[in-house]
Amino acid sequence: MNKKRNILLIIVMTMSGLIVGGVACYLLRQYSPKYTAETLIKVLPYAEKDPMTIGTPLIDKDVQYSFRVSMATLIKQQSTLERLISRDKIQETEWFKRFGEVKAIRNAKAVKVLEKNFGAYAQKDGDYVAVSMTCGDKEESALIVDEMVELFLALQGATKRAGVAERLVRLTSQRDSLIRDLDSAERALQDVRIASGLVDLKEHSYPHPITVRLNRLELERDNCHLEIAQLKANIKNLEKHGATEELKNANDNLAVLESKLEALNKMVKEAAARKRDFDLARIQYQRRVAIRDERKQRLDSVKEQIEKLKIMHDDPETPKVLFVGYAPVPLEASSPRWEIYLPVGTILGLIFGIVLALLSRKAKQKQ
Repeated sequence: MNKKRNILLIIVMTMSGLIVGGVACYLLRQYSPKYTAETLIKVLPYAEKDPMTIGTPLIDKDVQYSFRVSMATLIKQQSTLERLISRDKIQETEWFKRFGEVKAIRNAKAVKVLEKNFGAYAQKDGDYVAVSMTCGDKEESALIVDEMVELFLALQGATKRAGVAERLVRLTSQRDSLIRDLDSAERALQDVRIASGLVDLKEHSYPHPITVRLNRLELERDNCHLEIAQLKANIKNLEKHGATEELKNANDNLAVLESKLEALNKMVKEAAARKRDFDLARIQYQRRVAIRDERKQRLDSVKEQIEKLKIMHDDPETPKVLFVGYAPVPLEASSPRWEIYLPVGTILGLIFGIVLALLSRKAKQKQ
């Protein structure tokens, strides 16, 4: 008989728990419901995109997930929550006003409630961070989510663009310095031209006129040497044969050739000196050309980087987060939920019934 009574007690308490859970859920839904509004923020690839190229850079999925987690962490950090409650629309809500009039206490309570009821979660396999807020007013829950989305996108945009602007300042300063260096290098080239008295010191596929002149004079000198050697041999032959008239003419021609050779030697010496000066000037010129070209190459690279950064500064994708849409006003309460309260009430009733049955059995055994 006692066994049947204990079973009946367990059943009654289980049903009572079910009923109590249902009643509690109904009353809470009627008088203190909670609503959860949610929206998404798209997180773009972490890698910096080259605005001059088409396509997206390759990314590591695990690193990208960590990047989304970092975005969610930034949303939930205390400084961001404090910025959120300082916004006019938030301070006008009934949710915020219920924290009182004392600013320090009110703000501390608001942040604490946000830490508990405001959510930011990175999707594992998706490209989004889900942002949500749970409170007693459906419209205000959506408003708080929307304010956070606007705030966070603005903060990220300002932070990233400030970083780009700082890089632009550094690169602009570097560009101006390189322009001055390039002007100095161009003046150095002009100084070499003036000092050498030569306008054209560039390398060409054809020989320079100074080189052509030296080669021509050396050739004429060599030919003159040959003519003199031949004429001297002819004079020796004429001396043997006693050809007086022909010998006199030959000696006269020899004197002319020797005079010509002396003049050629002088001109070759001058041309060789001019060639040495030209070679030294060209070496100096080429060194300065190399410096000029290196400065120009660096300047072109810096200018290209500046143009990229200017595009990035105004690119809506630079903050790495994009607006997807405002949070819709929730149609149904998110808490309390029947599927939680009914099973929990039933289980608690069952446990309570078992405990009562065990206590009743022990009491009977003592009697």
